Amino acid sequence: MHAMKHWPMWGGTRSEGDSCAPVMYDIANNRLMAQFDGVGGLHRYSVAGRWKVLKDGSWYTGWTVNGEPAPLTQRKTVLCSGKKQRIEYDVHDGVRVTAELFSHLNDNALIAVYEFHNEQTAPAQIDFHFGFEIDAASYHMEKLRTEGRTESLKPELQVADERLFSYSLADDYTVYFAAKDPLNSFEHEDNRFQMRVCLTVEPGDALRFVWLLSGGCGTYSIERAEADIADWQRYATAVGEENAWLRETFESQDSQLNALYGYCLSASLSSYKDLGESFKGYFAGIDYQSPPRTYFRDGYWTLLASLPYRPEWVRGQIVTLAHGIGPDGQCPSAVIYNQDSGKYEPFWPDHFDSPSFFALIIHDYLSWTLDYGVLQEQVNGRSVKEHMEQAIAYLRSRTSSDYPALALKPDHRRDWVDNVYREGYVIYDLALYCRALYAAAAVCSASGDEAGAKQYALEYETARNSLRRLLQEHGYINYMNTSGFVETNTSIELALLPLFDLSSAEETAEIMQLLSTKLETRNNNDQQYGDWGVMTVYPFYRAVHHQVEKSMAPYRYHNGSDWPYLDGIYALAKLRSSDEGWRYPLTRWFQVSLDNGWLTPVEYYGPVYGKGSNLQGWSAMPAAAMLMGGIGFMPSLEEQKVKLTLPPWGDCTFKHIQFRGHRYTLAVIGGEWQVTCEDDPAHEHPFLT
Repeated sequence: MHAMKHWPMWGGTRSEGDSCAPVMYDIANNRLMAQFDGVGGLHRYSVAGRWKVLKDGSWYTGWTVNGEPAPLTQRKTVLCSGKKQRIEYDVHDGVRVTAELFSHLNDNALIAVYEFHNEQTAPAQIDFHFGFEIDAASYHMEKLRTEGRTESLKPELQVADERLFSYSLADDYTVYFAAKDPLNSFEHEDNRFQMRVCLTVEPGDALRFVWLLSGGCGTYSIERAEADIADWQRYATAVGEENAWLRETFESQDSQLNALYGYCLSASLSSYKDLGESFKGYFAGIDYQSPPRTYFRDGYWTLLASLPYRPEWVRGQIVTLAHGIGPDGQCPSAVIYNQDSGKYEPFWPDHFDSPSFFALIIHDYLSWTLDYGVLQEQVNGRSVKEHMEQAIAYLRSRTSSDYPALALKPDHRRDWVDNVYREGYVIYDLALYCRALYAAAAVCSASGDEAGAKQYALEYETARNSLRRLLQEHGYINYMNTSGFVETNTSIELALLPLFDLSSAEETAEIMQLLSTKLETRNNNDQQYGDWGVMTVYPFYRAVHHQVEKSMAPYRYHNGSDWPYLDGIYALAKLRSSDEGWRYPLTRWFQVSLDNGWLTPVEYYGPVYGKGSNLQGWSAMPAAAMLMGGIGFMPSLEEQKVKLTLPPWGDCTFKHIQFRGHRYTLAVIGGEWQVTCEDDPAHEHPFLT
């Protein structure tokens, strides 16, 4: 029996149930990651790319009204959206309690506001108690990683007054706490803190208790904490305005899609980090922040949702990734940034899909912005364009003679399926490489490099034809080793073929039917767990000596779990091909998430081994599918105008879309398009409707 039930809410989620039941909700901004617990406190809190501030699960919060705790029958409603969690409790002994927890929009600070509204005729006595433990071990581990050593901590507590204190563990790490009103008691032992506040609320009145916590790094100070707690209402208003903006980005008559879009877009926006003059890019997720790094592939699928709203962020991602490209064009899985030294390092070198993703990011960014200046940005003595060309040249050096222009993957596990050794003709990598050649041709042509454009276009046509011949001769396989072994299972990666225009209309229909039959669990009665989403592959991988780690087990990780980012790719392919089954991959994972109380997009999940990381950036991809596939908003460098299509879900509105220097509202009303330029109503828009 579940203590809480969860529903979609415009721009987020709504939960109802027992007042004592946890409701875990992850949030992130430019400097922090945190998880609110649904009972008025924090379950996790860390400095982005560095260390944990709190020991996981150490926070506790409780209160009584007139000396009595709430009855076990008390219920609550929990609203989660963007960077805020709001808890509304049923009235207890005439007092209505609400709690709002949220982060600063950009800085490393968390704020909580508890309101006690006395609806009875006599004064109400509130006894409020909370505490937490600082995670010093996490700081030690980070110093060992970055400096190869650690030192004995010399904690120093400084209490400014009954409202403010700082707790310094080292020269570069101090925790700050501030309350709006004085605490009645404060106790400290080792790294543990506990505090008590007693309030008298007169009949008809409402009192608020507000605290701020910062695991301060850099320039944060006790003076800043005091100023921020005094100005907490401004920060609350800013978060409220951001959530209103998030809701406005998409509106329709479909409540599930209204919730899904904001749920996913928030994950993409939350993943972006600006750690100084150099590092600007997308983290992969809550469990992928230390060491601080941004991935080529995760970054691409993450940024597609936020590119229409924050194109300048994608520019930063391109420049940051360029720091990881080697002299020969070899690309790592991700690029690490050492915040202390300001230096970049490759993370897991030589990933076979990374060079292709670099070209795709550049192409898509230019298609949205026409900002050709990024091509000339200098990184390690080469321009961004030269890095792209060298990365593609690295893959070109691996091309086949049997199937001309197809890049053969070495016998390693270094692409997105990093728990399976796939050597030779890997359809996933080949589809990406074909798209990278197309992207490079378009980038060169649009930037005036006609010789480069001609070369890449010729290679693209050759590779595309070779890939189609390979599939015609061997079927819709997963991979084929150069030794002759063929993994014939059906992979959701096949959706890349129609997505990248690598299949004919007839072939696209065949692929969509195959994926629907084999991978949509509602249609696959051979797998044993009913209707739970879209599997990555089926049947499971055969060659046991190719499988390692988590993907050794069926239904787990790359070997049959549901990955929401892949659901988004699959849904996009269905929407682009006008497949009537688009809703299942777009939304089934979302409903499963709500059923399980996962209130941010998860990395992956399955019926046997559970889920991966929360607030996973690339799991925002379903939002991109709604815009790119639902209304056909996929700009290209070859066309000056974008042809919009009517969405299958009917009338809707997309707002605040930034495209080539202007901001637009795109609305379908009564089956007709209405396009408005938000920043210049007289501007002639570039859309064909």
